[in-house]
Amino acid sequence: MNIKFLFVVVIIILLVTFGCDKPEENQAPILSFLLPTDSSSFVQGEIIKFYVEAEDPEGDLFEVRFYVNNLRLESDQSWPYEYFWDTGSIEIGDYVIKAEAIDPAGASCEATIVVYILQTAPIAFFTVDPLIGTTLSVFNFDASDCSDLEDDSSLLQVRWNWENDNVWDTEFTITKTANHIFTTAGNFTISMEVMDTGGKTSTSSQIVEVLSVGDGTVTDIDGNVYNTINIGEQEWMTENLKVTHYLDNTPITYVADNTAWSELSTEAYSVYNNNSSSEADTYGALYNWYAVNGDVDGDGIKDKEIAPEGWRVPTDDDWKELETYLGMNQSEVDNEGFRGTNEGSKLAGNADLWLAGALESDSGFGTSGFTMLPGGARSFDSGDFDLLGSYAYFWSTTERYSNSAWHRGLHYYHSGLTRNSSSRIGGFSVRCVKD
Repeated sequence: MNIKFLFVVVIIILLVTFGCDKPEENQAPILSFLLPTDSSSFVQGEIIKFYVEAEDPEGDLFEVRFYVNNLRLESDQSWPYEYFWDTGSIEIGDYVIKAEAIDPAGASCEATIVVYILQTAPIAFFTVDPLIGTTLSVFNFDASDCSDLEDDSSLLQVRWNWENDNVWDTEFTITKTANHIFTTAGNFTISMEVMDTGGKTSTSSQIVEVLSVGDGTVTDIDGNVYNTINIGEQEWMTENLKVTHYLDNTPITYVADNTAWSELSTEAYSVYNNNSSSEADTYGALYNWYAVNGDVDGDGIKDKEIAPEGWRVPTDDDWKELETYLGMNQSEVDNEGFRGTNEGSKLAGNADLWLAGALESDSGFGTSGFTMLPGGARSFDSGDFDLLGSYAYFWSTTERYSNSAWHRGLHYYHSGLTRNSSSRIGGFSVRCVKD
């Protein structure tokens, strides 16, 4: 073969080989975390968003993979490159979060951050009994229903602030119950803080109302002095009426005989078992409705006033206002028979005088300061005295039918309060409310 020809061929091959551009080498993607930032802290149970910025120099990114402590979770093949990590079942601690971007040629790059999963805060909750009481009431607080995702409730500690003054009145303790007596009247915001074993805390608060006992006094025409109490917008006597004269000093008729009592159609009063030396001091007098309403001659027209100056025997609506303030709703106060939950117990007082039962055993017993006593009653049809120590009945001035009027009743076996009507001849106790 011609040597010159071979030389030319070699030169051409060399020119072709070295005269063309060398192909560029594939470049790895670029990757960085946008969310979360490095060293971020989260509470156990949160859902954490992983969000990265990723691109490929050749413009052809294949996917982004996400890892926690080198355990692959999921991959995302389209923008935005993200993953949502549910930490509800994740243990407390620090975790290495890694994202890996890969292109179609297999080139890759990584970015890592560290996040910290912290213990959740406990849930603070407590109950108060009663919510309305007096300066004599023992308020009971119970935080037993506080809870925590990590700790058993027995490990949680609580402390109390009785007056919301930024000063904790107790130290942290695992005992979840406490009690407190407020020495002054007013509305108090009670705060409770619960702490778990990790030092996480939560607080809860409630408002209690504290009423004064013996806010004032009132004196009747006979010179009897009665303690009074403010409940809501009303001021009530805290003792049963025992006056024997009307406001104009006219005597109220005393009737001792049972038969004579049962045949009355005019005003009268008596004392339980006609024992004026003892029962009247404790339970007051028992009046028929004619005396309560000042209807001296029984003609349906009010002639006299039995209440002290500036006071009155309550109407049915006066009783309803009191019941509503203590917790009954409108439908309850308008009903007949037993109503409410423990409003009767709240109105009652002096447990030693009551027969043991649901009324006296309720935790709200006596908390209003009203101190209803079981003075019994005198029957309208026989004139007999009955029910001392177990029942209490109190008149209103509001008529229901031509021969009956509304009254309120407490029974030893029930914590509610009755609203019924009764014959005007019946002998019931009386409390007065200020005009």
